[in-house]
Amino acid sequence: MVRKNRVIVVLFLLICSAFIAAGCTNEESATETETDTKATAGGDGEKVLKVGLPSSPGNIDPHFATTHVEYEVVQPIFNGLMRFQPGTASFETIEGDLAESWEVSDDGLAWTFKLRKGVQWQKGYGEFTSADVKYSFERIMDPKVGSSQRTLFKYVKEIETPDDYTVILHLTQPYPSLPVSLVVDGLAAGAIVKKEAIESEGDAVDKLVGTGPFALESYSPGEKAVLTKHEDYFRGEPKLDKIEMTVMRDLTAREVALVNGDIHMTIGDADKLWLERMSKEEDLIIEATGSYNVSYFHMNVNIPPLDDIRVRKAIAHAIDFESYRKSMYDEDIAVPLTSVLSDDAYGHADIGKVEYNPELSKKLLAEAGYPDGIKIPKTLTPNVDAYIRANSFIQEQLRQVGIEVPMEQVDLPTWIPAIYGQKNSVNFQTGVTRVHGIVHLHRVWHSEGNANFTGYSGSDELLERAEAEMEEEKALELYKQAQQEIFDAYVSIPILAGKQINVRRKEVDLGYELKATGIYMAPKYETTDLK
Repeated sequence: MVRKNRVIVVLFLLICSAFIAAGCTNEESATETETDTKATAGGDGEKVLKVGLPSSPGNIDPHFATTHVEYEVVQPIFNGLMRFQPGTASFETIEGDLAESWEVSDDGLAWTFKLRKGVQWQKGYGEFTSADVKYSFERIMDPKVGSSQRTLFKYVKEIETPDDYTVILHLTQPYPSLPVSLVVDGLAAGAIVKKEAIESEGDAVDKLVGTGPFALESYSPGEKAVLTKHEDYFRGEPKLDKIEMTVMRDLTAREVALVNGDIHMTIGDADKLWLERMSKEEDLIIEATGSYNVSYFHMNVNIPPLDDIRVRKAIAHAIDFESYRKSMYDEDIAVPLTSVLSDDAYGHADIGKVEYNPELSKKLLAEAGYPDGIKIPKTLTPNVDAYIRANSFIQEQLRQVGIEVPMEQVDLPTWIPAIYGQKNSVNFQTGVTRVHGIVHLHRVWHSEGNANFTGYSGSDELLERAEAEMEEEKALELYKQAQQEIFDAYVSIPILAGKQINVRRKEVDLGYELKATGIYMAPKYETTDLK
């Protein structure tokens, strides 16, 4: 059986809730849609869970989802071979989903999965089989398809299906963290889709057919997604009849809707004042989960003068991120990062923090040939409140040591290509990580990582060795070396890790204890109910 390690789910909240709102959306409608009925029962006594989404989902095809608001829509529709045990988000708690069991060959090059029998597709597409797994993973791996999940399957060489209920993944090298790629209620990576639906002539509603507890009934981009229960779900008929997810970008509007009972749940805010105010509402449950979102300040090594490590060091030592953290968040909500991985991550090593030392910054600038200060090329920033606050703080701190950083606020569709295309000189950025240290390290700091915003490639060889190492002790040492190298390169300054804040009305019964979540909001399963 798979050797289950410990976790990484590094997540931060407030700004992260902004990043969701900011998340890597493919489109962002200007229309704010409000709920038009009270969030109790629907017509004919239906149980309708109403959810406030902080931004507009762009592409809700699970193989292209990149933002967490998209994952909110995807999660109840699809299954993967594996999932987190409900209410958790840990590498240790990964369990079988569509796979009943699995084995790994001694050399680590073959993973054999035994599939559940009798699992039914939504919308009358029949029984789930190994052919569906093969199609789904080959679709993700096909460079012509362009899936955002492709790098997570980079070591899969061949997919064998000896019978309807067996799948064998043949790898080019050992890849102990493979289960992270197969979990859907984390970051939707290994969602199993139906070929006949995907290749049909229908719209998104017709194409996105899964095996999950809820099926997509309707989707209005920028406004609302409606899901209906899948009565033949293999774990049992869902207790809810429908889930309505309505786009409500304004946090205040979501607050009012929650208090008035117009929606049941949404993502919260880690800000001290927000938590204090909302905790007084007797009808609400506010949960700070054990999952973390992480915040960094990235610098692009391919854009002068940031190609000079002395300039990057000068910038890093000029910003008092600890005072920023303490002024914005309670100590039990946001903690400092002492590495590029948070301290709850599998493989975390306590490297240290960048010292706030403006005099050292001035000295480093002079050594780099800029005794009178320096101007960094203009960078684009999202017009999201939390990002605006953080970037304003950064600008002022840098100004005090003679570093000017012009920042232009833009909408999300403009900002996202800038950071993913490595067009920005610097980026304050908050986001989630995969639940395994090496997966996150490769994703953000390998030259081929799909979230490499810095252009850094100095640890490529080390990260590749670490990914393939099957002996835990040796792997952990490689993870530590990689964290030290990345930290010493001053390409990404670790800022803080903050807990996610979920807020829901008391009539919502999740059907499990929420300890952590691989997506921002509490997942919706067949056990979720309205009391």
